[in-house]
Formats: sequence, C-alpha cells, structure tokens
Amino acid sequence: MMFEERNEYTKMMFDALIKKGIRDEDDVSRALSMSGLLYTIHEKYKESLKYFVDDGISLENLNFEYLALNPRLPNSLIIKIIVRIGDDEEKLKDFYHNLAKNKNPKVFSILRKIYKDNPDSDKLEWDALSSNPNAISILKKEYERNPNRINFNALSGNPHPEAIKLLKRWIAVENQHLPYNHRKVIDWYKLSANPNAIKLIRKEYKSNPVSNRIKFEELSKHPQIFKLTDILIEKANFNKLDMKYLASNPFAPRELLGMIDGKEVFKAYNPNLYVIELMREEYEKYHQSQNIKWYPLSESTIPEAITLLRDKIDWEIEEKEKEKIAVYKRSDISIYKWYIDFTRLSANPTDEAISLLKEYVDIELVSGGGWSNNVNWDALSGNPHPEAITLLKDKIDREREQTYDRRHKANTGKDRINWDKISANTGAIMLIIEKLRNETSSSISVYDTIYRINKDELSTNPAIFVNYDIPK
Repeated sequence: MMFEERNEYTKMMFDALIKKGIRDEDDVSRALSMSGLLYTIHEKYKESLKYFVDDGISLENLNFEYLALNPRLPNSLIIKIIVRIGDDEEKLKDFYHNLAKNKNPKVFSILRKIYKDNPDSDKLEWDALSSNPNAISILKKEYERNPNRINFNALSGNPHPEAIKLLKRWIAVENQHLPYNHRKVIDWYKLSANPNAIKLIRKEYKSNPVSNRIKFEELSKHPQIFKLTDILIEKANFNKLDMKYLASNPFAPRELLGMIDGKEVFKAYNPNLYVIELMREEYEKYHQSQNIKWYPLSESTIPEAITLLRDKIDWEIEEKEKEKIAVYKRSDISIYKWYIDFTRLSANPTDEAISLLKEYVDIELVSGGGWSNNVNWDALSGNPHPEAITLLKDKIDREREQTYDRRHKANTGKDRINWDKISANTGAIMLIIEKLRNETSSSISVYDTIYRINKDELSTNPAIFVNYDIPK
C-alpha cells in the first residue's frame, strides 16, 4: 500500500516518530504496521462515520479516558481519539488501560494488535485484561508465555469458558505451591460467584467436602445455583447459605427455597417470584401479617410484587374507612409510607413501578405538597423509563423557575436532580442534549451554570452513539 493511500494515518505515525526520534528499523516497521491497521479500520467503518446521536454531542463534551469504557465505542472513533491524544504518552496509556475494561469485543482488535507487536507494551493493563472475557485470546497466549503477568485474582471472576480452563490449570499450581503474591492467588469469592465455574466448585467439593475455599454466601446469589442443588440440599451445606440472598435469587430451585424456615423466607433483600407467591398466600390468610417485609417490594421488577403492594394499601384504606377513624385517602402518610420505599420505587424502571410512583406524584401536586415529599429525585435521575424522563423534565423546568437561593437550598439529597446520574442515564439522552445546548448558550441561565452535565459519566453512556437503541 502506497503512502498516499494511507493518507493521514501514515503521516500521523511518522510525525509521532520524528518528534520522539526514530531509533531503528523496528520503529519504522511498527509505524507502517499501525498505520495499515488504522487505514483498514477507517475503510471498514467509513460508511457510518456519524458517531453521535446528535450534533450537540462531540468529543469536546467528553473525557477520552472514560470514553474508552463505553461499550458502544466504535473502532473508527478510537482511531480519531488516538490521533487527538497525539504524543501524550500518559493520556494514551490511560486510554488504552481503560480500553482493556471495555465490554465490547470489537475494540479488542486494537489491543490484540498491540500485544502482537509488543507483548511487553505498557499500554496493556493486565489486571483489567485478566477480568475481561473479550481478552481471552491475549490471556491464553500470555499464560503459555509468562503466566506471572496474569492477575489470577481478577481472572477468578472471568466467565469465559477458556478462562475457566486457565483457572483449572492454575488451581493445580496452587495446590502444589501457594503463591506469595495476592495477584497470583485464586479469589474463591469471585470464583464462587463466577457463572461458568460450577464444574470447578463441584470438583473442589468432591475433593474436600469441608473445603473453606467454597464461599456459600456467593453461591446463594449464583445464577447457576440449580446445578448444585444435590450438594446444597444437604443440611450442613444448606445452613451455610445466606437465606436473604437465596430468597432473592430468581434462579434458586424451589427444593432449596422450601427449606428456609418459616418467616425467614420473607426477609429477602429483593424477593423472587416464589417468595412473592408465599407473601401473597400469607397476606390472603392474614392481611395484617407482621411477617411480610413490604419495603423490598418497591424495587422488584416482578409485576406481582407491585400488585401485592397496591392491594395492601387499598385494603388498609378500606379498613380505616370502615372503622370511621378518619377520612383516609391514598395520600395519607400514615398509610402508604409504611409500605412503600420511595427511594427504591423511584429507581425501579418497570411500567408497574412507574405507574404507582406517578399516582403519588399526582397526589403531591393536587394536595399542594410540592415535589419533594414522595419522589426521590436523586434515585429517579438514573431511571431510564420514558415516564420517569417526563417527570424529570417537569422537575427541571420547575427548578429553572426558582431563584438561586431557594433552589440551591432545596437541592440536597433526595430532593435534588442528580445530573451525574442523568449524564449516565441511557433513557435521558434528549434531556442531556438540551442541557448541553443550554450550557453553551450565550444567554446561559443561573441554573445551567450551577448544575452541569458530568463529562465523565456522559462519556460512558452508550446512548450517545447512533448505534444504540434507545429503550421504547
């Protein structure tokens, strides 16, 4: 390929070499190789070089180091960022190190190229690579070349099937001689939580049924827990499980859930469907049961949980009206705040949760209670549901109308719109674009001067890119 065909990329690489000083032929060879990679990537992606969802978002709004973490980051944009960073070695290294944490397998073509050219490059961040399933081809080669570079503590949580094979080999090494460096030691907490490590856990149990390596608290939350039912159903092992996590695990088999003692099953952090069904049975037997923990239902993504919560509140209202103690309404604090956790409900992105939340927003407006009594605006700021975004927009418009002192005083804790969370909210992209335009307006408001988009959070938001499907 001729120099002219590579255009700006070859020129960029040689300009960088000239600034640093060309040391040998290997430098020239690497420059040509890298410029060829840049050109190939450019050609592959040139049909879709509109990166951002709106012209209001540009590289100037973003932090390159955090942008490297964005799972929708296109390879062709990576090249432009590298060009922008130029010969700032520290910034370039930070960018590559975060790129090693990226969940998008497509970006690893660049890291694989770096490894191929120079396995000892300081642009390769081995702690991040060790935990990332996308880096498995690099990890496999390095295990054969120099396993001491791999962080086996981080690798313990890597779910890639080939990573599990490497862990199996390293466990055999540990069984012979325990490494002194913690980076070289298997982390059995991470391994016990690894969704693809069931065979390793089973093998460890078979070799030593009382092994302290196996972490039963992590198994309580494990998505493949049903594959260990034959082991965990034994009383001695079952008693090592964390019952609150087990009752929250949507994958927990009913054989295990049925072994939880009495009302302990109702103490789940976020009850699964089976536990919600038990709660319904308990509620139908005795509407005033003290065994049911109502607050966790507010964060449940299971529709039956919100239905049960509604039924309980409605029943309480009806009972109070029958007793003629007072004229109770759904808005009475003595009713709903005993059962709804508004922090959890505000963060819950399900249709059922948002519908319930909106009822209490309407109550606040009708009763003159303002905007701060029920909704946790900090939690809602991270909620991507379209109706949550509508509520946030209304809240922002009202805040803009307030004076500086009043707004500044009111915006603390749950009463405050959290622009850091909005900046990362995949459903809030239109709010973000409008905010960015307001921040760059010649007639910028006091509000937009005080509260700004967080560039770091925005850089990690996948919805800034045109290839992201905004949830309907």
